[in-house]
Amino acid sequence: MKKIILSALALIISTSMLFSCGTTAVIGEKNGEVKNEDGEIVHRDKNSVFDGIFSGSRDMMADAETELSGAGMAPSGKDFSEEKDEVEREPYMPSEPSENTNISAGTLTAGEWRDNSNYAEFLKLLNQNEWYSYMKTWNMFPSHRIAVNTVSGEKALSGVKLTLTDENGTVLWNGVSDHDGNAYMFYDLASEKGGSKPAKIVYALGDVSGEYTLGTIEEPVTLDISEEASENKKKLDLMFMIDTTGSMGDELSYLQEELKDVILRVSEEYKNMDIRLSVNFYRDHGDEYTVRYFKFNNDVNEAIKNLTEQRADGGGDYPEAVDEAFENAVDTHQWDEDSIKLMFFVLDAPPHSDREGSVEKMYNTVLNASEKGIRVMPIASSGVDKETEYLLRTMAAVTGGTYIFLTNDSGVGGDHIDASVGDHNVEKLNDLLVRVIKEYCA
Repeated sequence: MKKIILSALALIISTSMLFSCGTTAVIGEKNGEVKNEDGEIVHRDKNSVFDGIFSGSRDMMADAETELSGAGMAPSGKDFSEEKDEVEREPYMPSEPSENTNISAGTLTAGEWRDNSNYAEFLKLLNQNEWYSYMKTWNMFPSHRIAVNTVSGEKALSGVKLTLTDENGTVLWNGVSDHDGNAYMFYDLASEKGGSKPAKIVYALGDVSGEYTLGTIEEPVTLDISEEASENKKKLDLMFMIDTTGSMGDELSYLQEELKDVILRVSEEYKNMDIRLSVNFYRDHGDEYTVRYFKFNNDVNEAIKNLTEQRADGGGDYPEAVDEAFENAVDTHQWDEDSIKLMFFVLDAPPHSDREGSVEKMYNTVLNASEKGIRVMPIASSGVDKETEYLLRTMAAVTGGTYIFLTNDSGVGGDHIDASVGDHNVEKLNDLLVRVIKEYCA
């Protein structure tokens, strides 16, 4: 009995010391961090409910494990794996739909990084041990690439459909050139060592088509297509797919205001462009919904209504139904074949890598997005770890998109890991998104 009392006293003292130092313990968000030798966080376990509070008291509490576990309070050193079904992330209180007039657009801060513009640095990163293991987990190796630029004289041509084949005619990659006429052919994406020998690029724009024979693998390849080729009137399909699980509760209300501002500004900027909007949300299996989606339409008010009515709830463990949300966004929605297709994916956690079919689904959906010309623009929120960063950057690179990551500069939300990128600007999130949309619509 004396031993129990002493252990409980040590527990109270260690907790009091933590809070007296001005530290706020965010249960279920900043605990279980694993860092590599460079001090980068490579994993954050949101199930480790007690780690953030008791990490400094493990030695004192070791002798009390038997007594505390009997009282239903396992010390931080205990393996929770056998109790995963019973012990989940500390539940979040559901947040109300955003009506907070104290929250205004221009609060959140973010950076942007395009790995296709810094591909040599990306390859170096992928060769690091931790990042190599991420490629193995997700069976995506974005290390075999041919960059292509489609032009007509001095003019960049967007919307050119491109197919890369080997000498036998086997298709290695499908995609569409972007606003700058650029396309990035990530062939052998599922192969660690590669092995395919690209031989030919087949292209088509309107009634104009042709092919280009590769003598050697060169980069970049410039395809000068007939000046008779003309681009269609520009149309924009703009989609947001947003994680609304409980862990997003620290930033969701702010994100709603930021995205609302983006929708209004883009709609005003491009009054003469045919703009269709689709705002969608997802959680995880067993929640109120897995994916809550809305078809593309040009009703700005409806899109904003759908956005502002959402709240954060559910989840329970770190991974979420990202694979189902991604597949829904790419394959369920009716994207206009001739539109500029931008998909902003707002999230703070990866898919379930151990759920049957999840890895394969992510792989196939990335390829489908590339073939349709859907530019995936992940927005990494607080809680994203290094493995998730790898996955999001790969999705962006393969589809010709860009990686966007929230930063701590705003002081809003939980901790945001430092992205493994080079020099970049920190901008207001709403301004950054409007800028990116304008660049892709140029």
